[in-house]
Amino acid sequence: MHRASWIWAAVLILGQPGLALSQAPEQTIFGPAQYEHPAAGPSRAADTVAVPADVTGPFTLRIRNGAGEERVNAGWVYLNGVQIVGPADFHPQVDELERPVPLQAGNELIVVIRGRAGTRLSLAVSGRLKPPVIDSVAPENGSAGTLVTFTGAFFDPVPANNQVAFAGADGTPAQAAVIAANASQVTVRVPELAASGPITLTNSRGTAQSTAFTLLPLNTRFTATRAGLTAPLTRLSTPVTPFVEGANPGDSFIFDLVTLPTKGTALRDNNKLSFSYQATAAINEVDLFTYRATFADGSAREGTARVKAYNQGNLTACTRTSTLAQRTNVVNCAFYGEVVTRTSATGAPVTVQYIAVRPSSGAAPKAAVFLIGGGDFNLNFTGSAATGLATFIGANFL
Repeated sequence: MHRASWIWAAVLILGQPGLALSQAPEQTIFGPAQYEHPAAGPSRAADTVAVPADVTGPFTLRIRNGAGEERVNAGWVYLNGVQIVGPADFHPQVDELERPVPLQAGNELIVVIRGRAGTRLSLAVSGRLKPPVIDSVAPENGSAGTLVTFTGAFFDPVPANNQVAFAGADGTPAQAAVIAANASQVTVRVPELAASGPITLTNSRGTAQSTAFTLLPLNTRFTATRAGLTAPLTRLSTPVTPFVEGANPGDSFIFDLVTLPTKGTALRDNNKLSFSYQATAAINEVDLFTYRATFADGSAREGTARVKAYNQGNLTACTRTSTLAQRTNVVNCAFYGEVVTRTSATGAPVTVQYIAVRPSSGAAPKAAVFLIGGGDFNLNFTGSAATGLATFIGANFL
């Protein structure tokens, strides 16, 4: 008979680039199991040793003999019908035996003990953890801040347990922030000091290396910009701050005026961080002008600012105390806009829908922003992103 007893701890050795499997982290896949010889004559026990999918060879069988009067003097261990150890291996009286063994997916283990009653031994089998593997990288190119996803195998599902490094511009690997992870995918953000070259991922199993990743100039990261706010004719210097699609938090831009609006005047503020707009005609429609957003590295994109201007008569309607019956007044006093941002862990785009409405006090416009992708709280507002005109605002919009 035999019974399982105390468990030997598997030894985990942090993998290094280019490790041979014999140096990879070791993993116990069977036992330690204790085999006892309760009575005179031979005793026989059989077990099955299964090899997990994430473990590979070389495999090692280890035997720990009993102590003192419990020491086995004659024993046999068979694996898949092949004798691994025999009585001669227990002489002189040994404390431990270690043998390399070949394994299949499923294996039959037989232990035979002969001699005096009360002797025992314990047996364990170990292999090597398979190191992580990167099969693909998507996208294969991008600029600093781009979210990149590795697809492969044997990643750690805890993001912080995967260390990812890009080639570095100064020759030193650039560490990347790991955004999300599971056993087959890891998503990271390209670090600011990255350069073109292979990417390495290291966890407790070892190290994997991808094919070469191509770093793109930053100016290929962000796309067309847009901005829009409501502006009364009676108030000067209504601020207009562009939204730069695809920019990362912390990015800073300076703005330059490219073309003048057709129905009003646009001015850039002294610090080049926003514009001001003033209508010059009694209009009640959207005006627009183009501008350029420039990043610190000199890369730039041009965009269009659309400004909803309304005349004094309509302003009176807009500042009137709102009631359910009169809520449609808000439609003509609001600017509707949509932008696409990279806010999900996988980098998938998320559309942001917003309404900018000037308070009845005549103060600066306030923007109510809602992420589309979950419930909309029955706010139910729609409009044209191309013109900035709101077409409907539901009763629950405040």
